[in-house]
Amino acid sequence: MSENKQVTFNLPGDLIEKMTWYVQQKIEPSKNAIVRKSVELYLEKLKQEALQKSMEEAIGDPMFMNDLTESMRDFEAIDQEGDSAW
Repeated sequence: MSENKQVTFNLPGDLIEKMTWYVQQKIEPSKNAIVRKSVELYLEKLKQEALQKSMEEAIGDPMFMNDLTESMRDFEAIDQEGDSAW
């Protein structure tokens, strides 16, 4: 992970209260940890959504689908050999 940098931002009071409760209950070590984990999870979600969108766009691309079909056909025999080995 990269070096930490200080950032200032505003959050609704009810979120701060909820984070404080989780820290007081020793469920999370700090509010910073909660914010860091939340941002990491959200960024991962955005990444997955972008990948999903790209795949949906690719499905509509005839050249991509043709290449994919050809690749699957090319590897079909190898896949069948691998299946019988197990």
